[in-house]
Amino acid sequence: DATSTSVESLVQYGGKLFYVDNASSPKKLHRVTLDGTMEAHSDLPGFVSDIGGLAADGATLYAAERSTNTIHKITPSTTGGSAGTLTGSINATGGGPPFGSPFGFEGLVYAPASSPALLIGSKYGTTWRLDPVTANVVGGDIISPGPPFDVTGMTLVGGSIIYMTDAATQAVYKAARPDAPP
Repeated sequence: DATSTSVESLVQYGGKLFYVDNASSPKKLHRVTLDGTMEAHSDLPGFVSDIGGLAADGATLYAAERSTNTIHKITPSTTGGSAGTLTGSINATGGGPPFGSPFGFEGLVYAPASSPALLIGSKYGTTWRLDPVTANVVGGDIISPGPPFDVTGMTLVGGSIIYMTDAATQAVYKAARPDAPP
């Protein structure tokens, strides 16, 4: 059974779905099949705070903490009894939001078609573009006027369209990738 009491993010990688359960102690990374069958889980280290966003680049899962500037790198496993292993962490830098208040991200997506590739993170009505290697902020965009007001999930479709879920309006919104040419 692939149910959980606190699923915060979901990403597809290698034909499997991965999600983080923030309610378990320790927090867990789960791997399920596309039909919802639980295959494996891995405990995340105790220092990992609640995860708000999860993204994948083809080799790495990125797990952004909801209340800190930390983005964890996880080497995923699509077979066997483990869902993946935490292999490192990077601390987002660059000044300004999200590095004041509120910290962290609620949504995260990997944008491979960018030059260079980017992580795009969101919290409330703002998105930030980050370097996936260093987590340095390379740009930010305020979604104004909203909605969306409280982005809690993001996915990239076709390399240039981002879909965002909004907890405040309970709706899905569509936007052009922030760095996409007009």
